[in-house]
Amino acid sequence: MLRYSADSIRNLLAPKSLGDTYAIIDEQVVQKQPQRLLVLTSIIPPEHILSLVGNESVKTLSNIERVASWLNSCGATRNALIFAVGGGALLDFVGLLAALYKRGVDVVYIPTTLLAMVDAAIGGKTAINMAGVKNLLGIIKQPKAVLFDESFLQSLPAEHVYSGYGELLKYGLLYGVTLWNDLLKFDPVGGCRATLSCFIEQAVVIKQRYVANDLYDNGQRRMLNLGHTLGHAFEAFSYSSKANRILLHGEAVIFGLIAELFISHHKLGCPAIPLHQLQAFVREYLSPFSFPCTCQQDILELVHHDKKNELNEVRMIGLRQIGKPVEVSVSDNELLAAIDFFND
Repeated sequence: MLRYSADSIRNLLAPKSLGDTYAIIDEQVVQKQPQRLLVLTSIIPPEHILSLVGNESVKTLSNIERVASWLNSCGATRNALIFAVGGGALLDFVGLLAALYKRGVDVVYIPTTLLAMVDAAIGGKTAINMAGVKNLLGIIKQPKAVLFDESFLQSLPAEHVYSGYGELLKYGLLYGVTLWNDLLKFDPVGGCRATLSCFIEQAVVIKQRYVANDLYDNGQRRMLNLGHTLGHAFEAFSYSSKANRILLHGEAVIFGLIAELFISHHKLGCPAIPLHQLQAFVREYLSPFSFPCTCQQDILELVHHDKKNELNEVRMIGLRQIGKPVEVSVSDNELLAAIDFFND
């Protein structure tokens, strides 16, 4: 893992023109971490620094057009280098922008949230949302580099730490019992920072292994979608007035894992122990998420929009046991039963 430092940034800039270097930064990071940003902002010309809202609302076609116009007005060429500093939504957005601008320019990610460090910054997936569907438009574009600095997490609100921890729990289920149990025993907010850093490093290694053999998501990389089939549906539904609250992405993944572990138990014979352990984790750390029983069909419809589906078949990653993921086809009845179990 490359560290966020002046030396790392200078090494990346060495073959580039400083006048063709840009930074797009989450405005929350600008407000809360100005001193830490000086490592980057003291090098890049001030007129080449843009701050944006860093949440899901940034991921739109109109913002792609607006920021591409800004780059063009600054004189950015095909040899430009863009630094993207922020959470997963901003990295998704800037990654796609970099892939499209003049048919592709280099981008460096500096993730500032736990979710971005263990998920969005690794693997090259970029996307924006459209027509109410999360990540409907996107492309695979690997960043030139990813620079890590866990000290950015110090100003992260607790709910965002728990959100990022959802992806770590997913890695535990994919990788093995030892990592899973270690994650369950750890306090995501109050625990030792060095231990959390070790978990981040393990997650990066696990994801890189999946990506290395399947960059374009046609085989083994799909295992990383564990928790996301129903998780994405819960996340999308949470923005409706019928849900009791809006979910962060990692929270939605945790709730998706509960529903998909339920399916795994009944369909694949996965032991119920990890399901009960995850429910206990949710009770201790997360605020409840609920919706009227009459909305189950609405959530099912959102599942059918998932990009992993093939024709009219819903595809999901299940577990035979911890560390043994498998892709399966699931019926509407199985999905409705899982949604009902989760909401009970």
